[in-house]
Amino acid sequence: MKILVQWAKSVPEDWEEVDSDDWHKLAKKDKGSPLDDQSGLIASINVQGVIFTDFDYCHVESIADRGCRVSFWNDDDPRGITCWEFLPLAPDPQVGNQHNTRQSRVVYSDDVTTRDLYQNIEKTILRSKEEFESPPAHRIRHGHKLLDAELRKNHDEITTKRGWREWIEGVPAEKIHGGKVRG
Repeated sequence: MKILVQWAKSVPEDWEEVDSDDWHKLAKKDKGSPLDDQSGLIASINVQGVIFTDFDYCHVESIADRGCRVSFWNDDDPRGITCWEFLPLAPDPQVGNQHNTRQSRVVYSDDVTTRDLYQNIEKTILRSKEEFESPPAHRIRHGHKLLDAELRKNHDEITTKRGWREWIEGVPAEKIHGGKVRG
C-alpha cells in the first residue's frame, strides 16, 4: 500500500511516496540525531489521509489483502502504542456502495485515562500494553518531533494536501477521475 513520508529536515520537502513493502529500505537515523538535509528522521506519515506526527518510533508493515499496519509510540508515554490498519478502498453500503476507507485501530495501553478515551470509539480495540509485539529493531524508523514552531510551520506549509481518495489501487477505472476516487 502507498505510504507518504515527510522527512524531518533542516529545509523541509514535500511527501515522498513509498510502498509499505519497502518500509525497511527507508533511510534510518538514530533517535535524537540532529536535523540536516538528509533523510532518516520522520516528521509525518500519511496513509489514506490519516497523518501521523510527533512520535519517537514508527513501524509500517504490509498485511493481508494489500493493506498495511502503522504502529507508533513514544518513550515514557502512558498512552501506550497505537496500531492503525488500512485496507484498500472498497464499496461501503453505509454510503450507497461508493468506495470508502476501511480503517481500524488497536490501542495498547494500561493507562486508565487513555482506555476511557478510546473505549467507545468505533473500530478501535483496546489491549494491554504487554500484548504488543514489538517489531524487529531494524524495521523501526524514528520520528522527530518538530517542537520548534517555525520549523513545524515550514514542514506543514510545504506538504501537499493528500486525502484518502488518492488511494486508488484496486478501484475500478470507471470510479476514478483525475487520479482520485469519484465523490
